[in-house]
Amino acid sequence: MTQVNLRSVEFAKYKLERCAKILLKVQELLTDQMYYIGIHQDSNQSTLSLPLTRLLGVVKIRLAQINTDIGVIKNQIKQRSGAEATSGQTGSYEEKKKLDKVVATFMDAVTKQIEAQANTYNMEMNRYEKSITMLQSALNMLHQDCPEHGECLVEIARCKRLLAVNKKHLRG
Repeated sequence: MTQVNLRSVEFAKYKLERCAKILLKVQELLTDQMYYIGIHQDSNQSTLSLPLTRLLGVVKIRLAQINTDIGVIKNQIKQRSGAEATSGQTGSYEEKKKLDKVVATFMDAVTKQIEAQANTYNMEMNRYEKSITMLQSALNMLHQDCPEHGECLVEIARCKRLLAVNKKHLRG
């Protein structure tokens, strides 16, 4: 496993935050534009192969990927700290304390924004389950011949596997 330290976590947090903020803004603008022209996401018209619906589907895929990546990073940090605790390694107490604080608050603002955009999801769902539902929603917006359709199916399979590992149905 790669060495996880405070600097690498902060860098990942910064990159994911920037990507998520941009994607959330793009999703908001695309949704507004679709409502403006009279196509609602829940209607049968959204299955039309329009550039706007395709773009909105791609944005949802990217948001789900960010949401999944946040979960993967958190799980890796938890596993590393658990392994260090069992092996008795001691490091810089202050750095561990800072790392724990960063992990505890990791991407809280962006996670709340993603959940606010996707407020239809059940609050009891974990991060991977929410990503799967976001990807299923995106799948309905993409034509089967689009390359993003296959990418979405791969991401759904990835999230299902991570969910199974997280719930200890599979070994990592």
